[in-house]
Amino acid sequence: MLTAVPDARVEVVVLGAGPAGCAAALGLHRLGHSVAILGRPRRPASEGLGERCVACLRETGFVHAADAAGPAAPRIGVWAGTRSARGRECPVDRTAFDDALALDLAIAGLPLDRRAGLAIVPDTGSGWRIDTARGSLRCRALLDARGRRSGGVERLGPRLAAWSERWRIAVRDRPASAVVALDDGWCWFARDANGVLQRQFVGAPRTRPDGEQLRARFETATASLPGDAFSVHGAQFLGARVTAAVMRRADAAPSPGRLRIGDAALALDPLSGHGVLEALQSARVGVAAIHSYLEGTDWAPIARFVRERVGEVWRRAVATAGGFYREQARCLPDAPFWTAIAGEYERLAAEADARIGAGARRFERRPASNGERSGLRPVWVGARRPRGAWRAAITTASREVRDEHDEQS
Repeated sequence: MLTAVPDARVEVVVLGAGPAGCAAALGLHRLGHSVAILGRPRRPASEGLGERCVACLRETGFVHAADAAGPAAPRIGVWAGTRSARGRECPVDRTAFDDALALDLAIAGLPLDRRAGLAIVPDTGSGWRIDTARGSLRCRALLDARGRRSGGVERLGPRLAAWSERWRIAVRDRPASAVVALDDGWCWFARDANGVLQRQFVGAPRTRPDGEQLRARFETATASLPGDAFSVHGAQFLGARVTAAVMRRADAAPSPGRLRIGDAALALDPLSGHGVLEALQSARVGVAAIHSYLEGTDWAPIARFVRERVGEVWRRAVATAGGFYREQARCLPDAPFWTAIAGEYERLAAEADARIGAGARRFERRPASNGERSGLRPVWVGARRPRGAWRAAITTASREVRDEHDEQS
């Protein structure tokens, strides 16, 4: 591994040290490539990790990051007129989680360079030049995992915003989380094992509740939950912020040797709760794509595979989000927020279906990945799998290609 120093040269630079950037950097490092990963601290926040996501972290090699998530707790849902457990998640402090990711990288021999890239410049003959405050990095390939700061947006979901508050409560107990639907949006509550509680309201940006209105929404939502697990009585206020909560898709392969991964390529609706899991899966695709490119594979099939994968995940994600919002809209037919958001997601899903088309059932030579390499493979294409097989598994003994359908693609 070559640490980022002024005018250093590496094979790959990864911008962003969240789950996607760290997973991609570690994957390429394990394949023998010289990697520099640049990242800067983010603002304090809480994250909800599903149990599948925590298992994926361990499989990827991020043991300390998985441990930072702590035990899973049932997520209480007050949705569509009923109260029930809606899955399980592990509330985690995002600062502690990011520090654990950096620790796992360091243990693997890949230290994180805590600085941000100031400019990305095409570098004739070598690929890319990343200018920073402490010099430049030159590389053959670039993975952009900077989330919404990466740009290149092609599609946007409904306009949503998230108003968040963080509190430190006096009594530390097991983690807990809940999601509660209101007339004009929904609230998410997450209390981690260290006694930090995040309360978040997601609604249309034009709502713009002031502090008193926001607290009233939180109190209304809390009143519908059992016990006092999410009460802020006697708690210490830690801060508040407003962020965009818009689902978005960008060009994942903007130019040869450059990919966007994680939220930089596809940011999900926060109601899905699978943002980090998708980031890890996106990183795996990025590793295979960049490894193939560095090993001499032509860029065209790599870019096609990556773009088509993002397009298919987008199609499923907008359809799923539309289902969530429509479920609540049926319960509150006179609430314009739910009807409008559901309708917008359903329009995007129909647009994506029309773009992909029904497709005839056939074998076709298309881009595929086996986890380490991307390239053209004969795959089965049908209406349910318009991209064909997501993964081509290569058996070690015979080196024969076997197509596999992966439901998590």
